[in-house]
Amino acid sequence: MALTEAEKKFLDKLSHIHTDEEIMHEINRIRWECGDKERVTIDMVRKTRYKMGIKRHSGGKKGTKRED
Repeated sequence: MALTEAEKKFLDKLSHIHTDEEIMHEINRIRWECGDKERVTIDMVRKTRYKMGIKRHSGGKKGTKRED
């Protein structure tokens, strides 16, 4: 089962804040609470994000030097 339109909007809003794995867990939690036992995989989230043209920013604090 593919992601619904509401889940795609959720992905669009949170993709710049959370990782694909965190979004996958949230969608699965919401589906479980609604009674839907169909699981979402991280690959489904990633492919949907690519199709929507959403790119993740690489880097972050990794490799940066702290100056006191």
